[in-house]
Amino acid sequence: MSALGHLLLALAGTVHGGGLVGFALLLAGRRRIPFVDDVALVRVYRAWGGVAGISLGLYWLALALTWPDAHNPGATTLLTRFAVPLDPARDPGGVQLGLLLVYWINYVALEIWTLEPCRLLDKDGVVSDHAAFASTTSKVARHLAMNAALYNGALLVGLLGP
Repeated sequence: MSALGHLLLALAGTVHGGGLVGFALLLAGRRRIPFVDDVALVRVYRAWGGVAGISLGLYWLALALTWPDAHNPGATTLLTRFAVPLDPARDPGGVQLGLLLVYWINYVALEIWTLEPCRLLDKDGVVSDHAAFASTTSKVARHLAMNAALYNGALLVGLLGP
């Protein structure tokens, strides 16, 4: 199960993290890319939401499958197998989980409070106020960049583990 867990961890982590970085870079550079407008880019990002959700869920599942062997080898009880290491110098797993928790909270905030104004301004495929949409797109771009940094930072910290 561990080999499957590691494969799933790498695959789901790459899909989710790569998508975050890709969309963060596209949104950050959207004004420098000819023929790309805010509306189309945000629509594509919103359409990618299902892949983002599934890949994040698979990443958490894979993390749960690989956690005991990676961080608590030899533990016998369920509680000790999934214990969070609190010594970052020895095992940065606790730091990784902390970053992932902050990321997950921030991801929910992005979906509910930052992306919702874009949805409301883009009803039935028609943007009612382009200036307001451009303003909300800038907020989405900043929030997504922060999310990409948090998630991919957690992936990098995970690579430092035992």
